[in-house]
Amino acid sequence: MLESDLVLRELLELELLAVEDYPVDVDLALVEADGVDEEVFPAQVLLNLLVLEGLGESAGGSTFLAHEFAHSFVNPAVDRHYELFKPYEALFNPVAEKLKEMAYPNFRVMLYETLVRAFEAYYLNATGNPDMAMLSLSRNKIFYFVDDVYRAYGYYAAYRDRYGTFDDFMPELARVIERVYNETDGGKNVVINPTVDDFLKAAKTDGAVVAYGGSPSAETLARFVYSSFKRAGIDAELKPVSDLTAQDREGNLALILLSNSTLLQELQKKAPVLINGTTVYSRESGKTYSGSLRVLEVIENPWNPGALTFIVIGTDEQALNSIHAYNSLTYSIRDSSDNLLESG
Repeated sequence: MLESDLVLRELLELELLAVEDYPVDVDLALVEADGVDEEVFPAQVLLNLLVLEGLGESAGGSTFLAHEFAHSFVNPAVDRHYELFKPYEALFNPVAEKLKEMAYPNFRVMLYETLVRAFEAYYLNATGNPDMAMLSLSRNKIFYFVDDVYRAYGYYAAYRDRYGTFDDFMPELARVIERVYNETDGGKNVVINPTVDDFLKAAKTDGAVVAYGGSPSAETLARFVYSSFKRAGIDAELKPVSDLTAQDREGNLALILLSNSTLLQELQKKAPVLINGTTVYSRESGKTYSGSLRVLEVIENPWNPGALTFIVIGTDEQALNSIHAYNSLTYSIRDSSDNLLESG
């Protein structure tokens, strides 16, 4: 029995304390791998997509398993080759405070988590779940070079004749991290955008006003958000946008609006997504979408840089029929059928 198999057996006996962070149910299955070369097997499970019991059947059932299984070979590989990455430890600095709050105390652990989360997204995409892969990446933006590592895994999978084991690929990953280091001036140019979690923490400390535009769907959704805040112990007020005071505007705001709101001109000056009628443009990807769409964004409050604004904007009434506000999101674009079009 390989050490990695023992890890999986132990997982079956643990309470899944982290499952609440996933938008799907977790269905763990035991992976038997007796007789498989322990140097090659772990990477093949995820990147060559071997059909093993419990893997490949449902994305929801396998993401937790894939994530935890990846740790069994990623962590030792990083440890064996850490001298390749050590020169880039300054990349931890821009996110040090947030990662330490998550019990990730240093650059080595940041590397573990970045490489593992990139594997999880790659696995989802390669097993026919590209939307979930995109969501997985967008929910891990605190690991700000996860996209670079994710793209590198595509190269790894295409050239397995060159990279017989995951260890063989570590020098290439070090070059990826070196490029990030150079492009960001050692992390000094990294900007970490506010997330839903940042807004909730600010609201928990200083309270928030939930305001809605003049439409039935906006009011209904705003009441749901307001109730959710109150259950979370947030000191929140609920009112129509027309009743907002100057003081309200300078605090933490949760705004539920239609795309014809007069507030958009001010809100969109620095927002990642621009909305004009039924057209939505992403400053992040350069893509344009149209139709019945819902945009969620967390931005710096335009009336007070010391506060945050959580915005949900619908291009029509139907688009405001639900909300998905995962903690690590800065923005998302969905259609009225709830299909995820883009997120970050």
